[in-house]
Amino acid sequence: MSYKEIYATKPTNYFSGLRHDIIKLINCNDCNILEVGCGQGSTLIELKKQGKAKFTAGIDIVDLNQSSKLDKFILADIENEKNIDL
Repeated sequence: MSYKEIYATKPTNYFSGLRHDIIKLINCNDCNILEVGCGQGSTLIELKKQGKAKFTAGIDIVDLNQSSKLDKFILADIENEKNIDL
């Protein structure tokens, strides 16, 4: 089964859920934050809203229109990608 087939079976909230556990761990203000496997980018958006992030970048294997929500989005399969330009 391909990753696209696997992701097609996931419920919508799998990609949109906020990771409150991760947000609690960020103890800085105006940080540059990269999230690998960012889904829709909800956690990064919340970090920016709270002032913990000044720049947000996300990488995911599925394009869920993150480019319009994050400062930078990279569509990539990090397990097979040789060069990712941040």
